[in-house]
Amino acid sequence: MAIAEERIGNLENKVSIIETKVDDFIQEMKDFKNEMRQQNQMRANEIEASRRRNDELNAKIDEKFEKILSQMQSLAIAAVVGVGAIVVGVVSI
Repeated sequence: MAIAEERIGNLENKVSIIETKVDDFIQEMKDFKNEMRQQNQMRANEIEASRRRNDELNAKIDEKFEKILSQMQSLAIAAVVGVGAIVVGVVSI
């Protein structure tokens, strides 16, 4: 009977050790999942910030492009008027 009780005691100790290891492993997995969620949130924040910067840059580029187009239109009109003045000057001579 003493041998059986000793074996039961050893088994209980082993089960207790295994329970502790499993609990530790479960906690590590929970910590790992939380860390992964934090990293995913950080990546999402970085992507959103990058999108905002790209949108701002695109807006600036569009604004400058519109200014350049306006200047080109003004130059084209001035060139047509200049050519017209030259033609009138040559025809009137």
